[in-house]
Amino acid sequence: MTQVDRLAMEIAETYEDAESRADVEASESKNSDMALPSHGMQVRESYTVHGHFQLLAAMLQGAEKVRVYMDQDSGIRAAFLAAFVDRIKERTADGWYVSVLKETTIHDKEAAVKLARDRLKAEAEIHPGLDQDELLVELMKREMRCATRVGQYDDLWLEHPMPSMSEPAKKVCWLTDLGDYDEEHAARPYSKASLHAVDRFFMQTRRRLSMAERSIITASKDRRVWHGHSAYRPENLAMTWP
Repeated sequence: MTQVDRLAMEIAETYEDAESRADVEASESKNSDMALPSHGMQVRESYTVHGHFQLLAAMLQGAEKVRVYMDQDSGIRAAFLAAFVDRIKERTADGWYVSVLKETTIHDKEAAVKLARDRLKAEAEIHPGLDQDELLVELMKREMRCATRVGQYDDLWLEHPMPSMSEPAKKVCWLTDLGDYDEEHAARPYSKASLHAVDRFFMQTRRRLSMAERSIITASKDRRVWHGHSAYRPENLAMTWP
């Protein structure tokens, strides 16, 4: 199975998981490993997400164009559409799902990047007068013509033709396609789809705030998780923020 096939399977499974929930927008589920706090209050994830996007809409109201590249999550999708509905209708805001294969080997990542470079080189031979960005747009237009529909909403997904070491396999879905952009116009924002910037921001935050660092899986036989830097009281983490 190729990396792209594995990613396509993960995307389909994410739709199936959302559809199986009583509330498609709620991704929280309590089990033996997750429960409500014994004291204090925990804000529902959906409230936080909707509040975040409402704040973004207010902060970006002066921006000429808003383009949001987001994880494949039905709650995030609903929050974005609710906050930017008027701007979407005015065609000054658009949103895309971006799904990236993260669990893979260095060898597979290097192979994916080499294949992408070879693909770009072949495209340059067909269009010798174009620069790298323009060649990527041409490759993206080709991918747009063979996109496939996935999930209960018939979302149209396509493969991004230029993966990187941080995103070795990547698929993109345009959530706000109203059919009014020509192929050239649509291909350009498609080609910029990435989650690398937000992933890097989260990484920097975790490194600067030790209590926000991910828990560590130990080398023990049963692979226990070490929470040595975790905040035993969530309010302690909030107090570290400047």
